[in-house]
Formats: sequence, C-alpha cells, structure tokens
Amino acid sequence: NARKRSGISSNMSSKLMGTTKIAQFSKLLSPAFMTKMASESSENSPGAAFTPKESQNTKKQLIEKILTTKERSGAELEVLKAHLTSLRAVNELLQDLKEHQLRKFLLALTLKTFSAGTYVFRQGDRSDGFYIIFSGRVQILEKETGPRSRIRNETDPSHQVVNTLIEGMVFGERGLAKNKLRSASVYCDISSKLIKVDKKDFERLKGNYLKGMRETTGFMQKTIPALEDLSHQILEKFSFHFHHEVFLKRETIVRQGRRGEYLYFIQSGLVSMSKNSAITSDFAMSHIKRSHELSTFGEGSCFGDEILLDSNTTGRYYYTVTVQSEDLSVYKVHRRFVHERLPHDVAVRLIGAAATKVNFRQHQDEGRSRIEAKTVALENEIGQSM
Repeated sequence: NARKRSGISSNMSSKLMGTTKIAQFSKLLSPAFMTKMASESSENSPGAAFTPKESQNTKKQLIEKILTTKERSGAELEVLKAHLTSLRAVNELLQDLKEHQLRKFLLALTLKTFSAGTYVFRQGDRSDGFYIIFSGRVQILEKETGPRSRIRNETDPSHQVVNTLIEGMVFGERGLAKNKLRSASVYCDISSKLIKVDKKDFERLKGNYLKGMRETTGFMQKTIPALEDLSHQILEKFSFHFHHEVFLKRETIVRQGRRGEYLYFIQSGLVSMSKNSAITSDFAMSHIKRSHELSTFGEGSCFGDEILLDSNTTGRYYYTVTVQSEDLSVYKVHRRFVHERLPHDVAVRLIGAAATKVNFRQHQDEGRSRIEAKTVALENEIGQSM
C-alpha cells in the first residue's frame, strides 16, 4: 500500500532501468512490486528472466552505485528505502515521514569514503550532518578524562575509545538535534563508507530523533535504579550508548558459555532463562547433562549483566536467554560503558546487582541439581531392581 501511495510509475522505472537491472533489484523489493515490474519489462524484452539469488555483496554494490549518482529513478529510490528501513536505528527516524518528505530525503543522500586512519570529524567541530555506516566501522573518541579509561586510540593516545560503531548504526545526530558543536571525535580505524545526511535534510527527522531520545532517557530512568539520581542532561548524553533492538519468538539472544560484550534491558516482551547443569549420582555413578529453566521475566528486567563480573575484555554469559513472546524489544549497552563511562558509584551499584542475582541463581541451581540428582539415582535404582 505504501508503494502504491508513492506514485512511482513502473513503466517509467522499467524504461530507466532495463530488464537486467530490475532482476538485480528483485531481492530487495517486495514480491508484488517486482512481479508488476517484471511483467511490464518482459513485454519490452521477450525472454527476459530474473537472476537466481543475489549475494549480499552484489546488493551492496547496487546500493552503492545508486548512492554515487545524483539522478535516481523511482525504483532506485525504492531500493534505498528498503535498505534503510531494514536498519532499525534508521527506520525509527524515518517512520513518520510522508512520501514526498521521504523522497526528498532519499534523493539528498550522499556516500562518503574514508580511508583507514582518518577522522570523519573532530571534537569541537561544527555539526553539519549525521552519518549512517554503510560499510566498515568507526571509533567514538573523547579526550582523556581520568584514570578509569582503559582503551585508547592507537593514533592519538590522548583520546580514549568510548564506543565502536559498526555497519547499520548512526552517529552525529546528537549535535544536530541540540544545535551544538561535536561532543566527540569520530575516527575510522579501517576503511569505511558512510552515508551522509546534511543538516538541512535532518530537520525533517529532528522530531523523530528527539522523540526517540526522550523515550530512551525515560526508559533508562524508570528501569535502571542505579541511574535514577542522574540529571536529565547526563542521561541524554548516556542515551547515545543505548541501542534499541527487536528479537522474534524463540530467538536466542545470549547463550551459556559464549563470550559477549552487551547487557540487555527489556522494554517489552518476555524471555526465559535456562542453564545446562551436570547432574552426578554417586549411587549410579552417572553423569548427566540437563537443561532447565531458571526463570521467566519481562519488562524492566535486565539479563546478560553477569559479563560485568568478568575482568577480561569480553565477558562470558552464565545462562541462555530465549524470547518467549511474539517479539521482544530491548535496549543493549556495551559492558565498557558501565566500566568506563558511568560514575564510579553508579557502576558499583550495577555490578553489585549483577553479583547478587548470580549468587541467588546459583543457590537456586544447586538446590534444583540436588533434587534432580536424587531423582536420577532413584530412577537408576528402580531400573536395576526390575
């Protein structure tokens, strides 16, 4: 329906793009849209057929080609729209735009290439746009502020790495929304391609961005007791480190024994937490591995925070967490944010809460294991007597 309202002419698109290009875009556009375009194209080019499956690299090459040309057809704008709305961080900014606003936004996008070892912008620069990471990654750098900082930029040791952003993430929007100078530097430690949105084009998205920031800071203050005494200004600054994600039913978010870097706060939905335990029966000399559910919890709960107890660069998850509801909305935050960016007393409270939960669950697990071991022994005893 959205595409019907957009007023894009399939006839015009076919003439502009040709059968081959339509085939290349087939995986990125909706089936209905592609069927219509294919039928019209085949009338002009009998015997034309779609290519089979396009690789991810081919898709990216096609999108890159669109971004490097100023003239973009209706179908090419659909491809850009499909790509950007698949990125959660970007989709939240675009969701309330009307079709003509979205069209102007897509036409204004430009692709910038940065080689490894270069800065996108520096702390204190004027805010002239924000960026979407198309490929590569960037480091968010701030000047050294104290002894708690551990990771420093290799090129400039006077700056600390406060965050690392990867493909699909956005940055630079905060300075635009607040009309302030850049609060941090952004550095490409590897070759990267970034989609730039100029300041004037961001004005169309500003309302969505500010709304999202208010929702994030409100959630942080309501859900995380350790943050409730922080000022709204500090919470806004910290909200940059909280990334929103959605998971689907039966999807496993963290797995016991795996190393990870993020802890999660549930905005809505339900998850189950389980653990594999070895049950030993002295009577039967048996050693059995069983998985049992420890608990089910939802909105306002935190999981994965046990990685804060690990002194290594990445922590190890103690439990497996799986989505039970139709979908799950969470905010995830990097463990480094807790260790290095939060005020010391706030970090101590979060780490202390994680330790308390782990101890409680271990007692739960030990009690359950004893009961299950007795059950296994009794089953073996009955089996031997039969």
